[in-house]
Amino acid sequence: QYRLLHEYGATVRWEPLSMFKACWIESDDPQALEAFKKRKYQFMAVDRDGRDVFMADSNYVLQMAQNDYPAIRSSHSVPAGLWYSCCYNQYKSIC
Repeated sequence: QYRLLHEYGATVRWEPLSMFKACWIESDDPQALEAFKKRKYQFMAVDRDGRDVFMADSNYVLQMAQNDYPAIRSSHSVPAGLWYSCCYNQYKSIC
């Protein structure tokens, strides 16, 4: 924090995250994507390239999101409907 503040003038705050998996998400349905992002705002982030990232804190949250929002998919899924084919957990890639 000290270096960021004094070398770059950036004020930051460190917060621990309890995360099960993070997935890049997208949808062909803009309304479905916006509805998902509004409903799951506490689990959303944006990566450095501006892509939406869903950060599920448990397997239950991830499964419920998949069930409740079938129009949402990961940006790297090959077969349609393979929602979290390119997700990462805290230990390893599962791609």
